[in-house]
Amino acid sequence: MRKLSILAVVAALSTSLTTSANESGFYLGLNLGFGGGTEVADFSDEEVEADYDFTATKVAFGYIADDRIRFEGSLSTYKLDFDDFDGEDKISSFDIDGYLTLGSDKIRPYFMGGFGLATYQDTADFTEEDEDLSGISFQVGAGVVFPINDSVELDASYRIRVIAWQAIEVSNGFYSEDLNLSNTFSEFGIGAKYIF
Repeated sequence: MRKLSILAVVAALSTSLTTSANESGFYLGLNLGFGGGTEVADFSDEEVEADYDFTATKVAFGYIADDRIRFEGSLSTYKLDFDDFDGEDKISSFDIDGYLTLGSDKIRPYFMGGFGLATYQDTADFTEEDEDLSGISFQVGAGVVFPINDSVELDASYRIRVIAWQAIEVSNGFYSEDLNLSNTFSEFGIGAKYIF
């Protein structure tokens, strides 16, 4: 009889753990990142490259569809410190990403991919519309989720982001030509999520 009671408790516990791992729900997340990147300006068939280091913050709201699939909307802000220039540039991006998680309940590797709408802040002087540059962002990455309990997860990740900006028309009074600008980011990040 005692063995049956112990088996019943173990079965109940394992069932509840499996259920909580597979439950859907929403989460809030905060990530901090750092890394390096390159800005490329393409003008008159010539390319000029400028390297930079950056720090990043990301605030996210996501949905866990099941134990494998997640969807996330986030706002990321990058502070760029160029190697050859003084000052600090800022880029923000609103992103939609999808996540495919693998592995056990204790350590869950994942792959992600998505796109976003980016803004290069304080660049209105370069556009005819007197608005900051806008661009499209594409990102892919991989990472590992470490569940702490049913409500908290820690996250370590690596991602690559590429942003293609709108063309800038440059004129010298006689003729005009488009300047094409792009940024690449190689980012390491750590973060936490609260699941509710």
